[in-house]
Amino acid sequence: MQNGNGFEDLQRINSNSTLRHGIINTQKPFSSRKFTVARGITIQAKEFTQLYLFLQMKSHNIFTGIPPNLDQELFEFLAGNDKVVIEKIISKGQKSPESGWYDQEKNEWVMVLKGKAALSFEDGTSVHLNEGDFINIPAHKKHKVSWTDPDNETIWLAVHY
Repeated sequence: MQNGNGFEDLQRINSNSTLRHGIINTQKPFSSRKFTVARGITIQAKEFTQLYLFLQMKSHNIFTGIPPNLDQELFEFLAGNDKVVIEKIISKGQKSPESGWYDQEKNEWVMVLKGKAALSFEDGTSVHLNEGDFINIPAHKKHKVSWTDPDNETIWLAVHY
């Protein structure tokens, strides 16, 4: 279905994809997904979200759109460009695999907006985060999520820069 501008109905695309309600399933990397927005025009997932939010031009609440059953950790791209990415992460008992570490190319500033979590670092230190707590993790500082509250959602705000 196309509107007067030649773009497909973005609400319909949104409801038929894994982007449903802005929630991203971690089994399919969001950054590799592509969306067709007009005949012959395909854009990357990040650009699709920016376009979708731009066309909506309304306020959003970070605490809405949380599914009742969180079998997997969920990620929602909120805003960004080629230098900065802002995302919401929702966890409920999920943690990083026992083996391996996150070794990210960019710095990551992360805040727990709701819930509780713990991060572990390769050097043996750990940090417990409660609501309102934040930490800045430098690029290539090896870390992992060692615990999130299994009984309540943990909502993170992450800024990768």
